Amino acid sequence: MAGFDRPLTCDGAAYHSSRSARDRDRLRQAVLEDHGWIIHRIWSTDWFQRPAEQLRKVAEAIERAKLALKEIDSDEEFSVSLTATVESEDGIERETVLKLENKGLTELAIPYKQARFEVPKMQDPGDMSTKDISSILVRIVEQEGPIHEDEILVRVRDLWGFQRAGNRIQDAVARGIRSLIVTKKCIRESGCLAMPAAKVQVRNRENADSASLRRPDMLPPTEIRAAILALIDSSYGAGRREIPVAVARILGFKSTSGPLRATIEAQVGKLLRQNSIHEVNGMLKRNEVLDSNPRP
Repeated sequence: MAGFDRPLTCDGAAYHSSRSARDRDRLRQAVLEDHGWIIHRIWSTDWFQRPAEQLRKVAEAIERAKLALKEIDSDEEFSVSLTATVESEDGIERETVLKLENKGLTELAIPYKQARFEVPKMQDPGDMSTKDISSILVRIVEQEGPIHEDEILVRVRDLWGFQRAGNRIQDAVARGIRSLIVTKKCIRESGCLAMPAAKVQVRNRENADSASLRRPDMLPPTEIRAAILALIDSSYGAGRREIPVAVARILGFKSTSGPLRATIEAQVGKLLRQNSIHEVNGMLKRNEVLDSNPRP
C-alpha cells in the first residue's frame, strides 16, 4: 500500500459490523484507491498456510507499487488542451486550441452501471450446469458488456454475496464463458466479452463500486476506441500526445499512469491500422465513411 509507512488493517469491530461484503471490502478499497493508495490483499488462510510465499508476493507488490507511483504524471492539469484544425468560413484551415474542462470530458461518457439482478442464491454457482451458469453470465454481459472475463467472475461473486470465488466457481464461470463464445452468443476481444452487434457505450468508472474496473488491464479495447473517437469527434480532431490524458479522464481516471497511457496508445494505433482515423501533422482526425450505395 502507498500513503503510510505501516500497513493498514481494515478488520476489527467496525469491519465485522458492516452490513454487507460490499461495505466491508469494495467500498473501503475504492475510497483508498481514489486517494492514491495501492492495495495488496492477503487472505488469512493463505497467510497461515503459506507465509513465505505471501511475504514474497508482498515484496513483489511493493516493487510494482513503486514503479506505478513513479509513472503517474503528477503535472497533469485538471483540464486538457487539444490543438484542433478547423475550417473557417473562407475555406482556409486554421489551428485553434480547444480547452476541454474535466466536466466537458466526462460528458462524453455515461456513469458505469454494474449488473444487478436476482440469482438463485440457494444454489451454489459452482454446482450449476453449464447451461444455467451461461444464462447468468449472458445477463451480466447484456447489462455490462463489454466486460473483462475476470470482472465477470467478480460480478458472479458479488451477485451471490461471496467474499471470494473458489476454484469450483472459477471453473464454472470459465465453462460458461467458453459456452457463450462457442455458441456465438457473445464475442470476445482481449479477454473482454460483448454482445454481438451491440453498440459500445463509453462509461465513466470514477464512482463504480468495483475497484478492479479502474485497472488498465481490465479496460475493454472496444470501449477505449469508442472513447478516442468520441474525443476526436467532439473537438474536430485531437493531438496525438494529448489523447491518453483526455481519454483517461473520459473513462473516469484521475491520473494517467504509464500502463494506462500505453493501453490507450495501443488502441490509437489500432484505429490508425483500421483506417478509422488518420494523422496529419500530429493531429488525429476521423476518416470519412464512403457511402457504398450513393444516391444518384
